[in-house]
Amino acid sequence: MTNIYIKDWSAWTPNIKDKDNWGQWAEGSNSEFSDELNISDVPAMLRRRLSSLGKMTIACANDTQQDIEQRPSLFCSRHGEVARSLELLKSLASGELLSPTHFSLSVHNAIGGMLSINKKDTSNITAIAAAENTVGTSLLEAQLILQEQGCQEILCIIYDDPIPEPYTTEINLPAQPYALALVLSNEPSRINLELSIESEAASSYENPSEPQALSLIRFLLSDSACLQLSNLQTCYQLKKVEP
Repeated sequence: MTNIYIKDWSAWTPNIKDKDNWGQWAEGSNSEFSDELNISDVPAMLRRRLSSLGKMTIACANDTQQDIEQRPSLFCSRHGEVARSLELLKSLASGELLSPTHFSLSVHNAIGGMLSINKKDTSNITAIAAAENTVGTSLLEAQLILQEQGCQEILCIIYDDPIPEPYTTEINLPAQPYALALVLSNEPSRINLELSIESEAASSYENPSEPQALSLIRFLLSDSACLQLSNLQTCYQLKKVEP
């Protein structure tokens, strides 16, 4: 059992941005919302290097509360900059030279590096890919970093783009870009959860209809006391607890 203390959060998909919008979304509203990205603090030269995935990730980070200048960060994405990687592979297949810029920005920790440069934050950056266990693994990893480094808080960002052709399959998630930024604290905060891991998936497991990050947002905005995030091998369980 691991305690997870969420101090603040921010999320973005096309047409859904602030917490009021997300609250309406969780209640089933189909209203159109603002999709403005908050990257006004990013210099133009740095902004040009960012993909749409990078922009939405940094925008989510910018929309979270930051009470300390230096804090470690964790970036969790199943596919990362897959669109950039695909373009590089196409260049190789055509016998073309690779762009050093595109290559340097295609690696899994590239967006974290860009945020670090923009914020002038020299704290530790970790980037992970956890397949179907994106949310549970990222929360656990973030909590372990908090304990190991003895820091006050950590920024945890979970994000992905739709999978481009020719890598699409029958089950394609996400259907649209998304990013979720969480600020985890080392002490009880606004949202307090208990995280546990079962060795087997929930008996009612079905193929997910949305990314785990969006399921987590629904859970945080609902009255539900428990959330199970399963795949065929493992089940992460989150329970809301009083501080």
